[in-house]
Amino acid sequence: MLHGLAELLAPLAERARATAAAQRQAGTRLLELLAAGADPEADHALSLAGLPPRLPLTPVAARFGTAATTAAPPTPADPSEAWAAAALAEALHPTAAPFVAAPDGRGGAVTLVALPEDAVAAALDIALPRLGAGRAGTPAGPGRPAAGVGPTVPPTAADLRPALVQARYALDARPPGAVGRWAGTASLADLLRGIPPEVTAAFHERLLAPLVHHDRQNTISLVATLDAFLRHNASWSRTAEALHVHVNTVHYRVKRIEELTGRSLLRLDDRLDLRTALLCAPAGLLRAPTAPEAPPTAKGLARRAG
Repeated sequence: MLHGLAELLAPLAERARATAAAQRQAGTRLLELLAAGADPEADHALSLAGLPPRLPLTPVAARFGTAATTAAPPTPADPSEAWAAAALAEALHPTAAPFVAAPDGRGGAVTLVALPEDAVAAALDIALPRLGAGRAGTPAGPGRPAAGVGPTVPPTAADLRPALVQARYALDARPPGAVGRWAGTASLADLLRGIPPEVTAAFHERLLAPLVHHDRQNTISLVATLDAFLRHNASWSRTAEALHVHVNTVHYRVKRIEELTGRSLLRLDDRLDLRTALLCAPAGLLRAPTAPEAPPTAKGLARRAG
């Protein structure tokens, strides 16, 4: 009896595997066309991917372990990427929503799901810890999974292309093991988290290196002073109160900051640049002054300024 049951189920299992492979192939082709900007062909490929023709779609980008950060054409022959697409599909099966998952050409996978982004994010919050847990021995290698959820958009190539970019950015902006959402990108700090750390570190170095060098040779931190000054909306009195120093001391330090950086804290553009550089600072860089200084007199301040 068992042998007969196995013979009966074998064709069904084979058909399910073939269907899944065909959907991955269609999804991969769809991604290639979206990346190439071939909208008419992408719209046609979308109809072949087995997705509902009129339901809005939510894009998801996922990574299971270490993945490349440079774009490349999808390569479904890569076993790690095939595994990533299968793992992402497994995470979404409990939703019972139509979706298509495919390798992304970066060691991860992407999917388009006919479900609102809130529901997609909730499903991934539950599924990713179960799928991740450092699956050593899998083609994707060890590592905690992460995912980025883009906005829910109409099922057209023109809408899906930017939504996929936003999903990838949400993925890059979140730490491993978390589900990032483009809808949660609501501040400059959120936006900067999606930029490669090599880029943010270089930007920080370019703008604030003179202040960092100063702070390494002195007990007074100009970096911390700049941070306090900008956090308190360039208020001299509130900055002085926060740093426990005299207002004249703040004036003197700000003048030194302007001299060392070549920027004016009276100009909005310069303030924005310096605030961005501070947000790009490596963890633990900011430090408060070790002790309050005696406030300089007006005469002493004029002598220093001169």
